[in-house]
Amino acid sequence: MANFCTNCGAPNADGTKFCTSCGNALPEAAPVQQPVQQPVYAQQPVQQPQPPVQQGYPQQPQANYQPGYTGFSEAPKKNSSKTIIIVIVAILLIGGAVAALFLTGVIGGGGSGPSSLVGKWEDEYGLSSYEFESDGDVIISALGMDFEGEYVVNGDQLKITYEIMGYDTTLEYTFKVNGDELTLTDGGISSVYKRK
Repeated sequence: MANFCTNCGAPNADGTKFCTSCGNALPEAAPVQQPVQQPVYAQQPVQQPQPPVQQGYPQQPQANYQPGYTGFSEAPKKNSSKTIIIVIVAILLIGGAVAALFLTGVIGGGGSGPSSLVGKWEDEYGLSSYEFESDGDVIISALGMDFEGEYVVNGDQLKITYEIMGYDTTLEYTFKVNGDELTLTDGGISSVYKRK
């Protein structure tokens, strides 16, 4: 490559230190430099800052920290004495209602003369009998066999329920107690039983 003189502009061969035309010192040619390759680094993706993970309960300041704190308020404690009083009153009311039903004959042996109905009654031929108990149970005897059941008195109506040979049986009578005589009427047919 030609090296031109800075004084006269004459071309000179490479490596010449003085101009061949005017003798002027020629500047040294700068060595040709190869471009320096910069190392290529794999760029890491820029990570965006993540927002803090929120807990399921509010953070308490350290000064007010309470062990076992869950962030939820506890259910208010019930007044146990108030609950006990309500239960006692309910039991008394139910007991009073049951006693009234016994006395009026809706259940058990109450109703029209329940105390006079309690006892054992046998028909005039000795073939059948009823034994009414004060707790509403009844034992029916017929042809040498006994059946246990329950009875309910409502006014002058008597309803007897018992099981015979696996079947529930219900008898309904209009009854009347006259001293030691019990009259049971069903469909216009009356049967008389004597107290035993």
